[in-house]
Amino acid sequence: MNKNFAIVSVTSKPKVLQEDDIVVGKDILELLANAMYIDPLTIYREYIQNSADSIDEARQVGLSVDEPKIEISLDHSNRTVRIRDNGESIPNAEFVKRITAIGASHKRGRNLRGFRGVGRLSGLGYCQELVFRGKAEGDSKIVEVSWNSRALKEKVRDLNYSGSLTDLIREVVSYKETPASDKEQRYFEVELRKVGRLKNDLLMNEQLIRSYLSQVAPVPFHPDFSFGPEIQEFLSGRGVHPPVRIELNDSTGPIYHRARNQIEFNPRVMMVQSGSI
Repeated sequence: MNKNFAIVSVTSKPKVLQEDDIVVGKDILELLANAMYIDPLTIYREYIQNSADSIDEARQVGLSVDEPKIEISLDHSNRTVRIRDNGESIPNAEFVKRITAIGASHKRGRNLRGFRGVGRLSGLGYCQELVFRGKAEGDSKIVEVSWNSRALKEKVRDLNYSGSLTDLIREVVSYKETPASDKEQRYFEVELRKVGRLKNDLLMNEQLIRSYLSQVAPVPFHPDFSFGPEIQEFLSGRGVHPPVRIELNDSTGPIYHRARNQIEFNPRVMMVQSGSI
């Protein structure tokens, strides 16, 4: 029995998604609002990393960086943390857009440390208000952008809230501009207000912060460390960014890398290694 089959070729042109077809909801901010790191001290690494990048950017564009410095100030009475650097900062015209951008870092592909565009918001989960302020060299104003962390968390938890990510940001972020007294001054500052009280008051504990940053921050070796100059010369010759002076307002001087000439071992550990136990 003969059967005839007709083959019909159907081609359909792919359609382009319309703007209404794409939905980016508020839940993407939940990762930030509810603390996205296992170790809360990681937020210090993120902000120090951004400050160090800003200092490197200042060098790249030819700005004077004779004394690169990052200052960390803890105010226990007001439960406030402030981190300030003298890097390139952000121009007035770009400040608000950069600080409210999510996952849109300008640093990608520029041989800098941070590049995902979310680290600056890492403090949202640990304070009631996260404030960014600063000005670039030559700017006539100081711009301040404030994220209301408390309101953000409430809206993220609200099952009846139907706004988009853009709507949510508009509702929890505000900004203001004030005249700058010194147009040539440049700085960038992050301020965490009403910091939450964790175990050992971790985020307000100078000793723990200093110890943590001595392990992860791009700080110089201690002057007493014998191999410091040799190691630093080796790193510099291979394109590693120079270290940055980081000061904590605990009256104990700058933070240095934890490397030391001698390492103290627990006697019990030495006994195990020698086979005494």
